[in-house]
Order: sequence, then structure tokens, then C-alpha cells
Amino acid sequence: MLLLATLVVAGGVTGDNLGYALGRRCKRRPHARLARRIRPGSGIGRAQDFLLRHGGMAVLAGRFIGFVRTFLPFAAGASGMPYRRFFFSTLASLVWGIGNVLLGYFAGAAVTELLHSVGPIAVAGLAAAGAVILVVVRLHRRRRRAVRGRSTVVASAGAP
Repeated sequence: MLLLATLVVAGGVTGDNLGYALGRRCKRRPHARLARRIRPGSGIGRAQDFLLRHGGMAVLAGRFIGFVRTFLPFAAGASGMPYRRFFFSTLASLVWGIGNVLLGYFAGAAVTELLHSVGPIAVAGLAAAGAVILVVVRLHRRRRRAVRGRSTVVASAGAP
């Protein structure tokens, strides 16, 4: 478990630093089409402003948000964030990596205990019931959207 946590943290720190370095490199030599898109009012420009304003705390919080985790180091480097502020990503990688490994360890122990307590057939039954509930909920949502869409079309078609 200690080796896994070490490898996860090392991978997170390495990936973040490589993304930051790549963002810095692209900032120094931007591609012509990308440079035209980075305007103060654009989405990329707003992201750069946000990173410069909130700095290290944005990097720290971004580690715990799924999709943001992948592009944030690059955006931080491209926005010109000083490395001293970006260093919060190391702390975030440490907390995130160790937390995920511990969560997996304890969740695995809980599932093993559950399997020993109630048996694999009961767990399979619970999983099947959960899958059925998920399918029913999704079908219900899809029907509601379809009914709402039809009522909007009917109301607009009836208007003079």
C-alpha cells in the first residue's frame, strides 16, 4: 500500500509538472491560431484571469475535480502563473494520491467483509437490483424530456 501511494503521488507530481512546463513552452511560442483565440474576453482568457487571481488555491482545488485535473497544469503554465504558486499542485497530489489509495484500501476491506457476511449471491442480487433501479430512473427521465419536448412543439404550433 505504501509503494502504491508513493507511485500515485509521484505520477501526479510528474504529470502536473510536465503539463506546467508544456504550458510555459506554448506560451513562449504560441501557435498562430491559438494565439488569436487567447483574447481577454474569450473563455481561455477568462480561465487565465481566474488562474492569475486565485493562483495556488485554484490549482489545489482543481486536483479534486475530474476533468479539470487534466488540463489545469497546462493552463497554469500557459497563463504565466509563477511556479511558486503552482507548487500547491504538489500538496494537492500528495493529499489526492494518498486519499485515493486509502479510500480504495478501506472500500476493498469493506466489500471483502460484506462478501464474507452475506455471501456473493446476496451481493450479486443487490447489484442487479441497483442496476434495475438505475435503468428505470433513466427511462423515466427520458420519457419526461420527451413529453416536455412534445408539449413545447404543440404549444408553438398552435400559436398564430
